[in-house]
Amino acid sequence: MKKLLIGLFLILSIVANATTYYVANAGSDAATGLIGAPWQTLTKVNSVSFSAGDIVLFNRGDTFRGYLYVPTSGNSSNRITFGAYGSGDLPIIMTALDKSDTGDWTNTTGNIWRSALLSSAHTDVGNLWYNNDAIAGVKRTTLGACVNQGDFYHGDSDDRVYMYSVGNPATFYSHIEIGGVQADECIKLYNKDYINVQDIHIKYSGNNGIILESGCDNVTLERLEISYCGGRYWSGGTRMGNGIQMWMSASNIIIRNNYIHDIYDAGISPQGQGALTYSNILMHNNIITNC
Repeated sequence: MKKLLIGLFLILSIVANATTYYVANAGSDAATGLIGAPWQTLTKVNSVSFSAGDIVLFNRGDTFRGYLYVPTSGNSSNRITFGAYGSGDLPIIMTALDKSDTGDWTNTTGNIWRSALLSSAHTDVGNLWYNNDAIAGVKRTTLGACVNQGDFYHGDSDDRVYMYSVGNPATFYSHIEIGGVQADECIKLYNKDYINVQDIHIKYSGNNGIILESGCDNVTLERLEISYCGGRYWSGGTRMGNGIQMWMSASNIIIRNNYIHDIYDAGISPQGQGALTYSNILMHNNIITNC
């Protein structure tokens, strides 16, 4: 009985040491991240080495620009969970830049407008979305091919977007998002195990919405919305981008109760090159449309 009580105490101590962290637009990265003192940015979250059993919650109704790089694994007894708190819409993680201000655009010649400098954290703009997702931009491989309203071209040499528009794009459209500027994926799990990701809206990536790469094991993705992802060029001019991508290998993965829509490539895709190892991939009760 004494040994049993000692074992039970140790288990309870491990669980008790787990911490719940909070992230909100109104927070501060200088705060503790604990209840009542949330962090503010994904950059802060990405810098923390979490412990098994920790929970990271994003405030519902808030939008977080950048990407979530899951830094540490959980274990078989205590997973690390990323989710939501509060009330309202799912928190959004997006890699896009808002270019809805007239000052973001300069007329170069005729109906061709050039964006302000974008970012050095990407290799190619994936997509443009106008009027809060009502209209998709049409990506062209050359500037000269931009001849219709909303056509755009990404200038690799100067890292700007060029758009055909009758008048300043920020006047013609009520809202403009340039997708995939801050990172290729919104959520990155590279060789991470025992992770839960739930109750988050993943949006506007240039490539995949969420990627599980290089042998992720025991990961559950549930109650996510993933939308308007993909379009980035890869080598040889191939355009790409899945909602959820498992690359090269994965095991014991559960993908359930997600809503995946308006994706350039596939909604869910286990894929790779050469020798692939996939086992125990369970996908059910997902709604997938317009992929």
